[in-house]
Amino acid sequence: MKIQLSSIAKNDILLYARKYKSDDSSLGQKFLEEIKLKAIQISENPEQSEIIYENIRIIALDSFPINLHYTFETETETVFISAVFVKKNIEN
Repeated sequence: MKIQLSSIAKNDILLYARKYKSDDSSLGQKFLEEIKLKAIQISENPEQSEIIYENIRIIALDSFPINLHYTFETETETVFISAVFVKKNIEN
């Protein structure tokens, strides 16, 4: 299974890693490790998350308020992480 990241996702991951590192020197590395673990989890079971819109799936990080947005191409067996967003708090 191939995993690809858009240039925007790469930039956002680095931006958030620097932000977390500025909060606590170990948080930046922990953030990057969790991104890597989620990418592996997605590659092992890319259809675990339901399609939210236009073939886009979302998976949340466990320790950070971040969602990864991705698509999965069955023909090429490629996961494409297109965006990294901060989770929104939705209140009723």
